[in-house]
Amino acid sequence: GANETILVKTGISYVSTSNTWLNLHKEEPGWDFRQIKQEAYASCNTELSRIEVKGGTKDDRINFYTGIYHMRCV
Repeated sequence: GANETILVKTGISYVSTSNTWLNLHKEEPGWDFRQIKQEAYASCNTELSRIEVKGGTKDDRINFYTGIYHMRCV
């Protein structure tokens, strides 16, 4: 219906379908998207705060941190 809400989860495994289910239930057991988003953001910021770059231009540092962000946080 027009006011119907549908919840969807997605799991990935490069090994098997049964591993997909295991990964999904182990990594994201809940349905609270806001909480999952907040936890991912906090975890990402913790990891990124461990890296400090010196030298290069401001644009070089922006490119570096953007690359690390995409590698670790997206």
